[in-house]
Amino acid sequence: MSQLGPVHAPICFYLPSKPIGHYEGLSQPLLSEQLIQNGGNHWRKILTIAAKLCAPNENWKDYRDNFLFTSNEQMRFASEKLTNAASLHFVCGQQSYQKLNIRQTPNKTSSPKVHYLANVIVLPYLDYRQFPNKDIEIARKMIQNFNI
Repeated sequence: MSQLGPVHAPICFYLPSKPIGHYEGLSQPLLSEQLIQNGGNHWRKILTIAAKLCAPNENWKDYRDNFLFTSNEQMRFASEKLTNAASLHFVCGQQSYQKLNIRQTPNKTSSPKVHYLANVIVLPYLDYRQFPNKDIEIARKMIQNFNI
């Protein structure tokens, strides 16, 4: 498995490693349930942060459990290139941006952890210790400029 979600989703998350288990063909809410069940709190955090970034409103839990990866988002693992299908890319963690050969360039965000270059947003790994809610809000404001 090299990805979750629809291949042509406009938003793509890039993570360094795939979850343990078989998820191809699963749809929501079973997909989120199985990821959390098999991956425990680690995958609960990843899905929660992804939902907080992508939910159209403040109801991120419902979005995580019922809508994440149904049409707007995909997640690719250990990818060496950005997908042409997505119009917004979230590169998560140092291993991912190194593998994709993306340089973190400082910009004028109010967070030293969130960087962007055109339609690529470089984020910390999707874990609250590295990527707290205040930085998630900064990234959310950045993506409001994209018509997705």
